[in-house]
Amino acid sequence: MLSIFEISKLKSEIKSKFNTELHYHDACPKGYFTLDEDNENIVKFIEDFFAERNLQLKFSDDRLHFVAERITNA
Repeated sequence: MLSIFEISKLKSEIKSKFNTELHYHDACPKGYFTLDEDNENIVKFIEDFFAERNLQLKFSDDRLHFVAERITNA
């Protein structure tokens, strides 16, 4: 998962580049993220950010909620 500093950086970049909010919810068994809007450019930006850290995303059907999971080689 991301550190609190990486989450803060991502939130700032989303706000700066897209003028929308990314929210992190610390919950058991793992945290999740929510977006204020569904936007293909935002989703791509977030996917790239997480991929650089060897993480993949699983989005809800409305693409406003997602979790990150470590990429594992089968």
